[in-house]
Amino acid sequence: MKNEAPANNAPHDIIKSDWRSRILLSASLLLILFLSICYTLHPDALAAFTTMPIWSWFIVGLLLTAFGWNRKNVFFKLTLALWLIFLLIFAEEPYSLARAILPVADLPKSQNLRVISLNCNSGDPLIASEVAPFKPDIVLLQKSPSRDDVNKLARQLYGNQAAVLWGVDGSIIARGTIKPRPLASNHSVYFVQGRVRLPEGYEIEVASLRLMTPPFRIDLWSSDCWNAYTKNRQIQRSQMEVIQQHLQKYSDVPIVVGGDFNAPQGDAVFNYLTSLKLQDSFRIAGRGWGNTIINDFPALRIDQIWASEHLEAHKVLAHKTVSSDHRAVISDFRRK
Repeated sequence: MKNEAPANNAPHDIIKSDWRSRILLSASLLLILFLSICYTLHPDALAAFTTMPIWSWFIVGLLLTAFGWNRKNVFFKLTLALWLIFLLIFAEEPYSLARAILPVADLPKSQNLRVISLNCNSGDPLIASEVAPFKPDIVLLQKSPSRDDVNKLARQLYGNQAAVLWGVDGSIIARGTIKPRPLASNHSVYFVQGRVRLPEGYEIEVASLRLMTPPFRIDLWSSDCWNAYTKNRQIQRSQMEVIQQHLQKYSDVPIVVGGDFNAPQGDAVFNYLTSLKLQDSFRIAGRGWGNTIINDFPALRIDQIWASEHLEAHKVLAHKTVSSDHRAVISDFRRK
């Protein structure tokens, strides 16, 4: 008959939609489980995953969950809730952003130790000079300018109280004196270490470092990408093991170690510092958006300052620079 109504396909469409929803939500739940394992254990073989910002995976998870929405699927709200829990457990940005809302008083000058870490990109002395307005007590430089330029900046900062420990990549500038620690030539290319003595007599063991640069690849479908990240993590581990061995000799005084770790916050390479009972100053007292690379769109916090329990992190900021591709880390510590 010409006027016969078309068959009703609504039940078939509902079943199809329900199955699509189940598949997408199941994939989202499996991704939460997989990422939770990755960011808890940080295995070298999965470094390609954990180098990615946690919040980027959170966005991927929200999209998967959103596409799996179905009013009849009770797992939608559960999956969404689990992604929020994942973010709160593994990401630090929600806490540092919330902390920035709360007021914090400046420490008295007599109690405050200000440390600044800055990657100078191509060794540009103009970049290094950006630390001057913040009046630091100690400056940690990476991709350091020339010895003459670092000495010039030190005199600009501290006059006749200036001290410099210059390195091929990392350097330390301090108000007071610095007693260099001897390092093997193959170690001094990625860190320097010395005993800083401030004019008032306060002593700190200080290290400035820049670990092996990661490949910064996102072609996760390529085995070469995974192998490159795994190899890089292993090299960084060996570098941090050397730094740990040098620092643990001087646990009798406060320790400050910072610089460009070329590894995101929470990475396995930081286990070598936690074993020394050092603490990540930003995780404790960071305020605002703490990521440092790249300067204009900071997605990862690879520049960090760690300190021993002798120093209490009071306020830590990632400051946008003018010329570097990194943001500077400014850490204020209360001397105990």
